[in-house]
Amino acid sequence: PTADSVSNQSAVQNQAFSFTLPAGTFADVDAGDSLTLTATLANGAALPGWLSFDASTGLFSGTPAAANVGSLSITVTATDADGAQATTTFTLTVARATSTGGDPEFRT
Repeated sequence: PTADSVSNQSAVQNQAFSFTLPAGTFADVDAGDSLTLTATLANGAALPGWLSFDASTGLFSGTPAAANVGSLSITVTATDADGAQATTTFTLTVARATSTGGDPEFRT
């Protein structure tokens, strides 16, 4: 299989996030081969509990909390029937929510 690059993604704490891998991200030259997708953190660890991956659709989804603010490096691997693999890695950045409206409270 072969893999194209995936653009980096961003999410905001306490807001639903979803991202579907673009069609054609992975391809296999062997006619009739189906590819099995898996997603992990780039270091091989499992995705965090708030982020799910649907291997049949390529959909990432979840709602990050304040404790999840920061960046994740995510690797998606496609494996064909012969065990050959291709990978692509992207960064998912979770930002803090910004408050809108109201007067900020200042302390001295």
